[in-house]
Amino acid sequence: MRAPVRPVRVVFLDDGGVLNDNERRAPQWRRLLGEFFAPRFGGTEAAWSEANTVAIEAIWRDWQALQTRGLDVGPEWWPAQNPRWLGVMCERVGVAVPADIEGTVRTSQLHVMRNIECAYSDAAPAMRTMHARGVTLHLASGGQAWELEEYMRRMGVWDLIDRPYGADLIGTSKTSRRYYDRIIEDSGVDPRSAIVVDSHAEPLEWADAAGFRAVHLDRLHTGSRFERIATLDQVLPLLD
Repeated sequence: MRAPVRPVRVVFLDDGGVLNDNERRAPQWRRLLGEFFAPRFGGTEAAWSEANTVAIEAIWRDWQALQTRGLDVGPEWWPAQNPRWLGVMCERVGVAVPADIEGTVRTSQLHVMRNIECAYSDAAPAMRTMHARGVTLHLASGGQAWELEEYMRRMGVWDLIDRPYGADLIGTSKTSRRYYDRIIEDSGVDPRSAIVVDSHAEPLEWADAAGFRAVHLDRLHTGSRFERIATLDQVLPLLD
């Protein structure tokens, strides 16, 4: 790994695990989806919540199987699952699939993202402090850019983000070093002057291989070989 150039001018932040708590996010997704679908299409909120769990678990198993086989799955894979996701849920609840599948999916997801409360309390203040110091903030997520925008707006920090690097912006999934190489190409950032903050060790291995300074926000105490912090504000001393 190349020695970092100081001071740090750019920070890349993952969303889930760094800015938002996935343990809180998942049950709220189920509840809010039930809140959206039941009054519009029938069935109970609990039935829609349970149906979402069944649909997502099946899609997730397929995603993991593709990764196990080492297949290069593009960022369009997850959006392509939308008809399947809605279809499985409607079948489980016992209602007809709406004619406007994509519109229904998008509207339901927007309802969730605009009402969810899953941000870590330390995230937004630390982001504001970094921004005030002149640090450029990017996101580095495996999700889609439009989803990231909604989460950041909910947190009140969208105006602090330069580029919301979902996988769709750089044309590759967050499954290898290629993801970070593409970020370098798109942003023009010298990785030696940038920090990548993630809550998982594997993506940090890829970021490190691409030349970034990798910082593990280890809220769950899983451990890794990287610099570890417990809250996002602890990244601030690393900027100087």
